Amino acid sequence: MSLIPCSKCGKQISSLAKACPACGTPPQISTVPPPLPTETAHAKGTIPDVLRVALLIAFVLGAVSVYNVVKKPELSAPSAASSSMPIPAATPESFPRAIPLQTPKSFPRAVPVQTPPAFGADVTQATPALVTYRVIKISKGDYLNVRAGAGSKYPVVLRLEPDTGGIVLGANRVANAETMWQEIIFNGRTGWVNADYIAPATQSSASP
Repeated sequence: MSLIPCSKCGKQISSLAKACPACGTPPQISTVPPPLPTETAHAKGTIPDVLRVALLIAFVLGAVSVYNVVKKPELSAPSAASSSMPIPAATPESFPRAIPLQTPKSFPRAVPVQTPPAFGADVTQATPALVTYRVIKISKGDYLNVRAGAGSKYPVVLRLEPDTGGIVLGANRVANAETMWQEIIFNGRTGWVNADYIAPATQSSASP
């Protein structure tokens, strides 16, 4: 609130009064009221604060960049200075000489061994004759019993006449009591006979 002069009587009245208390004339405000103090102070202090912050950031960034530029040569200087020994220049004599490759000696070619042709290839190979047996010690009119097993209790499966040949011995031979039983093969059939009644085909009938 401020005091202003009355436009009619000239007395000082309040700017908020509706009329002059002396003459009753309403006040006429010809001047524009000044802006609020808070708004003015805020407007005045805004621009310098922003500039101040921007200048501070720019200064910090500039100081960091200058520090990096100055520090890098200082760090790299000791590494270059630490190598006090000069690096010798490479000369042709310092490299090892290339050893020429030696070609392997040529070996004589292997001559394939040829098997000699068989003499008399058309002649068939001689195979050893199979030893055969025949029936002995059996009189005429009698027979040699061929049984199913090594013993007289086994059934008769075949009868051989006296002096029958072509008998082949089997792989088994069993002694039963006082008799020796021999496995034989005759005409593809297998059986057992008393070994005393057969002999090789080359022997006489009198031999046991």
